[in-house]
Amino acid sequence: MQHFDHVTLLETSRRRAGNDPLRVLLVENDAEDAELCLKELVRNGFALSADVVDTPDNFCERLQAHSYDIVLADYRLPGWTGMEALGMLQQLAPDIPFILVTGTIGEEMAAACIKKGAADYVLKDRLARLPVAVRAALQERALRKEKARAQQEQRDREAVFRLLFANNPLPMAVFDLETLAFLEVNEAALAHYGYTRDEFLEMRLTDLRLESEVPALLEMLEELKSRGERIVYSGETRHRHKTGRTMDVIVNWHSLQFGSRKAILAAVQDITERKRAEEALKASEGRFRMLLEAAPDAILGISHSGDIVFANAAAGNLFKYAVNELLGQPVEILVPRDQQRAHAESRKEYIGNPYVRTRPMARALALYAVCKDGSEFPAEISLSPIGDQQDFLTIAIISDVSERKKAEEEIQKLNADLERRVEDRTRELGAVNQELALRNREVERANRLKSQFLASMSHELRTPLNAILGFSSLLSEQTRGPLNEKQTRFVEHIHRGGQHLLQLINDILDLSKIEAGRMELHPESCSVAATLPEVLSLIRPLATAKKIRLESPVPELLSVHADPVRFKQILYNLLSNAVKFTPEGGQISVTAAAQGDSICLLVRDTGIGIDAAELENIFDEFHQVGTTTKGVREGTGLGLAITKRLVEQHGGKIWVESEPGQGSRFYFSLPGRPAPSLTENIPSASMPNRSERAKPVILIVDDDPAARELLVDYLHPEGYETLVAASGAEALSLAALCRPDAITLNMLTPGKTGWHTLSELKFRPETAPIPVILVSIIDRRNLGFSMGAADYLLKPVSKADLLGALRKHLKPTSECQPTVLVVDDEPNDLHMMTEFLQSSGYSTLTAAGGREAMRILGEVRPDAILLDLLMPEVDGFEVIRLVKNNEDFRSLPLFVLTAKELTDVDIETLRQETRQFFCKGLPWRDELLQQIRQAVGTAEKEE
Repeated sequence: MQHFDHVTLLETSRRRAGNDPLRVLLVENDAEDAELCLKELVRNGFALSADVVDTPDNFCERLQAHSYDIVLADYRLPGWTGMEALGMLQQLAPDIPFILVTGTIGEEMAAACIKKGAADYVLKDRLARLPVAVRAALQERALRKEKARAQQEQRDREAVFRLLFANNPLPMAVFDLETLAFLEVNEAALAHYGYTRDEFLEMRLTDLRLESEVPALLEMLEELKSRGERIVYSGETRHRHKTGRTMDVIVNWHSLQFGSRKAILAAVQDITERKRAEEALKASEGRFRMLLEAAPDAILGISHSGDIVFANAAAGNLFKYAVNELLGQPVEILVPRDQQRAHAESRKEYIGNPYVRTRPMARALALYAVCKDGSEFPAEISLSPIGDQQDFLTIAIISDVSERKKAEEEIQKLNADLERRVEDRTRELGAVNQELALRNREVERANRLKSQFLASMSHELRTPLNAILGFSSLLSEQTRGPLNEKQTRFVEHIHRGGQHLLQLINDILDLSKIEAGRMELHPESCSVAATLPEVLSLIRPLATAKKIRLESPVPELLSVHADPVRFKQILYNLLSNAVKFTPEGGQISVTAAAQGDSICLLVRDTGIGIDAAELENIFDEFHQVGTTTKGVREGTGLGLAITKRLVEQHGGKIWVESEPGQGSRFYFSLPGRPAPSLTENIPSASMPNRSERAKPVILIVDDDPAARELLVDYLHPEGYETLVAASGAEALSLAALCRPDAITLNMLTPGKTGWHTLSELKFRPETAPIPVILVSIIDRRNLGFSMGAADYLLKPVSKADLLGALRKHLKPTSECQPTVLVVDDEPNDLHMMTEFLQSSGYSTLTAAGGREAMRILGEVRPDAILLDLLMPEVDGFEVIRLVKNNEDFRSLPLFVLTAKELTDVDIETLRQETRQFFCKGLPWRDELLQQIRQAVGTAEKEE
């Protein structure tokens, strides 16, 4: 590469031209030819800054490193050509002009060069044409740049227009000034008028206007065009939506040139809602003016400066001015002279902190107003601010309260006299209240003594009666030898008299508790279909004796939300009452039906009926309804009274319908609940009852087949039978169906976890007594024991550990009778319950108190425990706690039979810690025996 620095020539040319030098890149391998080209340009007035290259690499390097105004190139170069240089230039700097300067070139070659992008070509023997060609190429380049700049400016202007027009939220359109046809429309206009773009561009401006307004539109357009100047217009009009709906709008027009057409750019603002608001405001103002004039009170509008800006007719009448006389006057003309300065100061303070002031406040200020004639009157004023600081207005409502003032003064005098009288009466009442307080304390003491008496009598009366009834039942069963006819009759008299006395005691105690507010209910969901058979089993012997047919067509899915004991008591009272008053061969039925959120039960009989006079008092205490079918009055007259109180305490209602000779219908309703699902336990034909088994049966629960097989191999040689389950759901099904003697439960079973399975096993009555031995790789024995597990073994389980756990928790084989430990400090009850259990086929152990019971448990493991609560030294609750805290006895079924009055806390404790609890004053024998059989199996009765 060569660089020619023609200093003298350049300086001369600069002085002549006074311009920046022309930056030339010359592609030439002949130095003389290059010198001639540059001199020719300088001689013709060019100031130059030139670089000369002769290889492709140098050519590309210079183009990339510098900026040039023109490239001059020879055609024939060593190893390459000027045409190749042109191709490189078009890739690296396509806007730089390219001129071929060569020795000889044919016409076809020259045309090809021009076609490929060369600006011109000059023969070396005609260099005088080179300056002309350079100037032409530079001028053409300048024109191209100017054209590109103009095109870019046009594109920019169009982009700005599109941005302002197309994306404008206001509806906008361009229409032809001559034809009124729409030429362009934005999206906002399409959405506003409901047309598509194609539909809009086929319309004219007049299509948007109401037909009645088109002539005026055309006339206005002609006038605007006739002015011969740029059109700018703004005005209100009405447009039509595609649906025909009319819209109020403001249109703004600006003339523009749209291509070759004269056009108008129209922008539209919808003011329909504003128009409606203005009309509504006008209507509101009219109504306000009507209300203002019709108001009975004086109303003034007061400006920020304190001038009266409006007043109604009532204000003129009150102040004795014509309304026009008040307008524009300072409000202080209506204030007494001696109060005007204070009023003005108060008004300024109010303007600084305006708020609604109501009349009671004004009344407290004792304000006065003055009339035109100078007369004054007491006024009551309400103030309400409207507007802001720039447009502030106070609405004042004024009333003359002269008459009320007089009345208030009279009332004050009367009040003073009344206060004196009240003080006298208060002193007298104080003395009376002191006496009442003393009496109340005496009543409270009497109530406490009554409660203590009831609690004591509940235990002291029921306990001996329990023994009388229990022993008489045992005698009647003749389990200890036969009775002759007279003895049997005597025993029946004893039992019947005891039952009557017990019922009387229960009724009196229940009524006393209800009246004292001490009757505690423990409602739960009770199935009507499940409860009714228990009550009917008590009624049936009475009905059978009179050949009365009992029917109970009750749907299985009905359930009430009630205390189960009291629900049974309600049914028993109504059914026993029906038996009393139904003659032999009659019929009694119980039906139930859902009524909204309640369950309504009906006890219907075909008895002697009730007189209308009796119906009003039938639920009163000690009221005996007529005579029974035997012609005598029976009972205490408390049964129906207690029944009514119990139903109402549950939130229900009870009523009766009856006529003499037509029987009676007792209705009562209780809150309803969905019935609990009933699980039917179907005994397996291949698995005998636990009491009949020759070998203990162990249910093994584990999802691992190998682990199940290992435990089976441990147990079979030792005389155990096994069942296996691979999941918690399968285990629950097998446990309910087969009642195994024990269960080994892996805690990591699929589906239901071991914890869920254990919880359900202990929740279900049929599986709760079964000892569950937990097997796990994680030591969480405390949690397991708290949930009722009998033992906890860590994997891997050895044969010795498994057999030891089973021997510790399993009873002896079925050759022995199940053993029940009976705990009671009352000898008669202890003897009676022992005889009862033994006659039912169970072995018994007896303890005369809690301390003796714990001693026996230290020596022998019974199958179940039946205990009283009220015992000296160690009571029943303490026995329960000690048993539940002992790992060896935690799984023993606990049953409670007591005469204690149970509190809510007692009942909750017994529900959580025992299998079932019974009251000595209520029927318990059959249900207790059923519960014990479910817990420990059926015993063989002694012959």
